[in-house]
Amino acid sequence: MSQAIQNRDYLFMKVYDYVLHRIERNEWKEHEKIPSVRQLSSELNVHRLTVLKAYQLLKQHDKVYVKDKAGYFVQSNVTKNLEYLDLDNPIVSAYVQKNHLSEIHQSPVSYNFSQALIDPNLLPNHYFSDYVKKVFDLYPKVLATYSTVQGDLELRETLTQYFINQYKTHLNADNLLITSGSQQAIHLIAQTFIKPRDVVLIERPSYSAAIDIFRAQGAQFITIDIHPDGYDLNQVELYMKQYKPRLFYLNPTFHNPTGYTVTVEQRKKLVELAEQYRCLLIEDDAYHDIYFTHAPPPPMYTYDTAGTVIYIRSFCKYISPGLRIAAVICQSSLMNSLLTVKSLADNGSPLLNQKIFLHYFS
Repeated sequence: MSQAIQNRDYLFMKVYDYVLHRIERNEWKEHEKIPSVRQLSSELNVHRLTVLKAYQLLKQHDKVYVKDKAGYFVQSNVTKNLEYLDLDNPIVSAYVQKNHLSEIHQSPVSYNFSQALIDPNLLPNHYFSDYVKKVFDLYPKVLATYSTVQGDLELRETLTQYFINQYKTHLNADNLLITSGSQQAIHLIAQTFIKPRDVVLIERPSYSAAIDIFRAQGAQFITIDIHPDGYDLNQVELYMKQYKPRLFYLNPTFHNPTGYTVTVEQRKKLVELAEQYRCLLIEDDAYHDIYFTHAPPPPMYTYDTAGTVIYIRSFCKYISPGLRIAAVICQSSLMNSLLTVKSLADNGSPLLNQKIFLHYFS
């Protein structure tokens, strides 16, 4: 009996070494389908369970991966490079383990530094309560109906005019989607555009909730360091060319947590690179109107003519966190896909919140 077990183990390792050798010699390319269990067992004249066991170990060692009902495929070198790139990355490596934002928020603490909240005493709370009464006078049926999936048209038209006046950009209400905060916007974008094993570029450091959201979709990360003067654009171009990322999630205006702001020249160049390498730029802009002296540069979406930028503007940080209002701006080709996912998420953000925000914002 022990001799039979030894023989099985020998054959199993022989199959493992045979497949690994062919992968390492690049006989099977990245993402190429390798022979099926049945096919390889016939080719090597071994039992199918022996091949299956070898494949499972190769999968465990990140040499192959499985597609449901399709078979085994050669793992991309991106995974190996990611392990190298992020080995000393305190942001991504922490989230690989267990420090998810939801766990941080649930921790019982006296002073919570994990949420960016304005002191409620600094907001005009009594003024808000008066506005709520006015909203019910203006829209007596506001609680008896739904918002549209894309968001209240009156609010979208008001915000459209605001962006046009501020940035002299071409825009219409159909280019705007109202979401329940920027975090929902990031989640909708991830569900719409990211598939398992897609490569995502993120800044280092980056917004922890976005890391969780992209990871939940099965994304693989490559990090781009952000400096006081922006990014190393040569590095950005190299990674876009080499890894073909699905998107680059970035926070170029009053970056969280560094506070850095990317220059106009870099914004224009990033849009050019995104168009050249077919990479979506997800521009998260939660603090744009919070500054003391000089206004920041216009958002990257204002330089976009090819539909490569999805712009997220949150108003939660300086108007009312409780209303949870953010706007997503993108071209119609991207908007249609986002609307499908938004309809499944909540069929439209709460109409009352949108109307209260609309009149206070105006």
